Amino acid sequence: MKIDFHYNTIRLLAEKAGFSPKDAQIIAYASQFVDDATDHKPLKITGNLKVNSERYDGKYFDPICTAHKGLQFISDLKRVVQFKIYVSFHFLPSKVYDEGKDFCYVTTPAGEIATLLIQRALNILKKDKEKNRIPNLIRLGIALHSYADTWAHQGFSGLNSSQDNDISKISIFKAHKWEKLSRIKQLEYNILPDIGHAEAKDFPDIAYLKWKYTYKSSGKTVERNNSEIFFAASKNIYDILSNFNEQNSEWESFNARLYKCFSFINDSDKDKYEFFQKLFPEIGFYYNEDLWKDEAILISREFIEPPNNIQNIEYKLKEDTKWFHFHSIAIEQREFVLGKVKQ
Repeated sequence: MKIDFHYNTIRLLAEKAGFSPKDAQIIAYASQFVDDATDHKPLKITGNLKVNSERYDGKYFDPICTAHKGLQFISDLKRVVQFKIYVSFHFLPSKVYDEGKDFCYVTTPAGEIATLLIQRALNILKKDKEKNRIPNLIRLGIALHSYADTWAHQGFSGLNSSQDNDISKISIFKAHKWEKLSRIKQLEYNILPDIGHAEAKDFPDIAYLKWKYTYKSSGKTVERNNSEIFFAASKNIYDILSNFNEQNSEWESFNARLYKCFSFINDSDKDKYEFFQKLFPEIGFYYNEDLWKDEAILISREFIEPPNNIQNIEYKLKEDTKWFHFHSIAIEQREFVLGKVKQ
């Protein structure tokens, strides 16, 4: 799923389900930020932080990377990275590991681990409604990202596995007929490692797409209508959130507009964002991936360190900020998920 679901749709569903606009914004921002939190190098911090954090050793703050972009994808070939990023945040295995029984890493919609993750986030939010509300809303947003991905990423696993992820014969439904990918394009996709849905590129995450493919291991052909899958995910998430807030369902009052958003054929995030704004003028959509980080971090000083003339930067980090809370809480989810799987 892309920003049109992880931010726009979650923002909409949270507010319609009874969260205040301010709270819905925090939930939705955290949900989308899981795809944008690519910082992976420790930051040298000026001064001591008042709070204890697993990511802070008194001198450096180590942000948790929950997604990869660009050249970072090279590290995906490491099994430990597949567990830390893909299995923990984007491809939750369906079942909790039970020693003595077969364990499968393939994702299924609203699987056992995804459901436990959501229940945990909501229980913490309910128990401590005001004191730690912002961190608890962020926890819910991160969990909702992973929970929503179980629909889009169903049938694939977060590990490098030809059994789970090696596919071929991809076709796209266009103008009332199926069109096969060109042989060159199919070969180009098949060169990619069998991690997640890499061999399907971003097809599972495009809301309007109707497509099909065949698993090489089993010969099984799967046909998907992403609009319907995203719509089902939305209804499920909306029901969970509205039940949590003990609010009567308003699903019928807006679901047709939401389905139009999923059916909107356009590959521009900006255009899809504006389409959501047009159909839901009552919702204050706004997302800037640098916002939380800019609020949390200031450059303290820049200096050159001999003998290799390496440039160093020291930062001031505000600990009571959403960016700080995101990284502190994301590690909780990683540990929770990895504690439920076989490694």
